Amino acid sequence: MTRIHALAATVAATLLVAAGANAATLDDVKAKGFLQCGVHEGLPGFASLNQQGTYVGIDVDVCHG
Repeated sequence: MTRIHALAATVAATLLVAAGANAATLDDVKAKGFLQCGVHEGLPGFASLNQQGTYVGIDVDVCHG
């Protein structure tokens, strides 16, 4: 039983640390006022430049969400 308790404690600690990191990230985004979103450029269908010089594709659409 001791190993199970140790494993449970480790998992719980990991989740608490991750939750704290997410909260800090959310606070950063709120302070900035916008969410940065990046795409891999030059992947037709996902993110590529059109004739007007703007990015188009599904990744771009998700970022504009």
